[in-house]
Amino acid sequence: MKKHLGYYVSFILIVAVSVFVIFQNQGDKNFVLLFVSLFAAAYVVWGILHHLVHHSVNLRIVLEYIVVALLGVAIVFFILNGGI
Repeated sequence: MKKHLGYYVSFILIVAVSVFVIFQNQGDKNFVLLFVSLFAAAYVVWGILHHLVHHSVNLRIVLEYIVVALLGVAIVFFILNGGI
C-alpha cells in the first residue's frame, strides 16, 4: 500500500477537485457534462500511467478503464437529461 500511496493520494485529489467543481456549477448542464468527460479522460490517463509504472499494463486493462469512464459519462448524461 505504501508503494502506491502517492498514486492514490493524487487520484483522491483529482476526484475531490472534480466533485467540488461539479457541485459549484450544477446549474450549467453543458459545463458539468464537459467536466465529467474531462474527469473521465483524467481517470483513464491516471489508470494507464499507474499500470505503466508498475509494468502491468495490457489491452484488457486499458479497455477496462475506458469502458468504466464511458459508463460514468453515460450515467451522468442520462441523469442530466431526465433519464429514462
